[in-house]
Amino acid sequence: MAQSRPNTLVGLADAYRNCKAASAAPIINLMGIVVDVLPPTTNNTTGDWQITFTVQDSDMMKIPNMTKGLKARFFTQNKEELPPTLSVGDIVLIRSCKVIAVRGQPIIANVKRLTSTIVYQAASIPEPGFKQSFLGEKDIPSLPQDPNPRPSKAEQMYAITLKQLAPSVVNTAGLSDAVSIATRPAADRAGRPPQTNTKFRLIQNVNYNDYCDLAVEVVKKFPNSNGNMELYVTDYTANNSLYDYPAPGDADADEDFSRDGDYYDYISNVTGKRKNWSGPSGRRTMQVELLPPHAGYARDRIREGDFVKLLNVRIKHSSAGKMEGNLWPDRQFPDKILVQPLKEVKQLRTLVDRREDYWRDRTAEVEAKNQAEKTERQEKKLAKKQRKKENKARKLGLNTDEMASASAAVVCNTHVSCVNYDGVKISTLRDVQSRDHSYTGRSGVKLELPYLNVKHKVKVRVVDFWPPMLEDFASPAPAAISSGEHSDDDTNTVSPYPSQKWIWDFFLLLEDIKPNQPGSAPAQLWAHVDHTYAEFLLCMDEDATDLRRDLRTLAKLREQLAILWGNLEELKAAALVKQQSFPALEAVPAEGPSLSNLPFSCFIAEYGQRLDQDDIESAESSGYITLYDMSGARIFQE
Repeated sequence: MAQSRPNTLVGLADAYRNCKAASAAPIINLMGIVVDVLPPTTNNTTGDWQITFTVQDSDMMKIPNMTKGLKARFFTQNKEELPPTLSVGDIVLIRSCKVIAVRGQPIIANVKRLTSTIVYQAASIPEPGFKQSFLGEKDIPSLPQDPNPRPSKAEQMYAITLKQLAPSVVNTAGLSDAVSIATRPAADRAGRPPQTNTKFRLIQNVNYNDYCDLAVEVVKKFPNSNGNMELYVTDYTANNSLYDYPAPGDADADEDFSRDGDYYDYISNVTGKRKNWSGPSGRRTMQVELLPPHAGYARDRIREGDFVKLLNVRIKHSSAGKMEGNLWPDRQFPDKILVQPLKEVKQLRTLVDRREDYWRDRTAEVEAKNQAEKTERQEKKLAKKQRKKENKARKLGLNTDEMASASAAVVCNTHVSCVNYDGVKISTLRDVQSRDHSYTGRSGVKLELPYLNVKHKVKVRVVDFWPPMLEDFASPAPAAISSGEHSDDDTNTVSPYPSQKWIWDFFLLLEDIKPNQPGSAPAQLWAHVDHTYAEFLLCMDEDATDLRRDLRTLAKLREQLAILWGNLEELKAAALVKQQSFPALEAVPAEGPSLSNLPFSCFIAEYGQRLDQDDIESAESSGYITLYDMSGARIFQE
């Protein structure tokens, strides 16, 4: 019988669902199967050591957008403080960690001087038939060998259960004897070391005069003046000996590339035409010169963007003093081609994951930079308009009070329009919240209504949103529900979105443009944006979808919402990184830039929703909760 998860551990799926900011995230214990791991590296910014790996368990596999598992990233000052050696198929127990949101993605993070890890190597975990041998004083071998505190027997038995799940979540060809049928306890078997390709290297690990195999993506290719082929390849790891390619738009890019060629001569090929650099920035790309017969194969068979394996590459100095490689003919087999399509599943999957991580982070950096520049332009434009108004007021001879009144005119967001309903006057959120809910009937009896079915037109701005990650603004559409024994009537209830697999569903925290009284804070109100109105508001051609997979739609959503709420998302992300509350408490003013966005007009519909019996706190409760829907506004591109 499989061992259930001990109560000392939190399931990966529960940790993912309860992902919070670093300051609010609880300290928990986790255990899972290692399904991917990257070698330890040093952080270019802080110099700290870091390691990234991914874990999985049975519950996490059921979440549609997290079938690859939950990623962990640990930072330590010393390499010795990193987790013990990890391999795919191992079981890892992580004590005293947090699951936090980093750039909208849930990450398992270590807590300095508190987090500890225990690794059960796949080959050391016994099969279920031999677990009785480890129910006494004997423990399943682990790394470190004498962990403190010692794992409980329930935790060790759960490791055996997770091992049985390993073949279904990782590539079994990449595991050691852990998935073979055992005839005696695995901890007592004398297994041979796994057969590995000792020549395979990541670019970050190659050295001069090495002869090595590389699994890479082809970024650029072209023939050189000698008739050979030059490939510019990357595996998205960095080596300080490589040329430092600037990112597109960097200030130094034009200066570095202003001549006919660069250090690697990739800008000007033999035809003299300049090419745009499309590969990763930084020291992540290596030039490899191919001689015949490899050059002819690469010219005819290899395209930019292909994943290939280069065999027996010699690492050497270039004429510019940088690291490069070359691929000469095999002396024993001169016709042998040492350039092959990358087919090893484990290497290909690791390379693709590393590629996706890089471009996701790079896209987020570019979007943040573009948004900051856009916000700066808007602020300059607004300040210019304000100066013109003040100058005009002075020319007209207005006094100080009149000038202040003129300058207090509210500038609204011209890229957000609102439909026009006759007979609806402008209100404030304070008016909406303080509206009298009493009603006097014909009999003269005064009743207190739980809510009013009314619509208000307001002028507001957005100061917060929920869910905290844009990836969760779309969710799976509710399935159709047929009438049954619990139905309140004889009619059938169907999904309100029968043709939709995913729907928009999120909340915006709206705020009055100015306080009701001097010295008081502006009124705020949470408004729901349902699927039907969201499609009208966002004005996007793209439908709601799984935003964790569809990065193009996610980028379009982020672009549209930035028009609505300015730099709100950047401020919220910065607060999470600094482990600060958001919005900042009045007693603790937020540091750094302030929220910069413009107000817009929209409609707020007030309505009531019946509470479940369990949610009614007292007999005086009306049995309803007052809710608000937003409508009417529509975002347009510039």
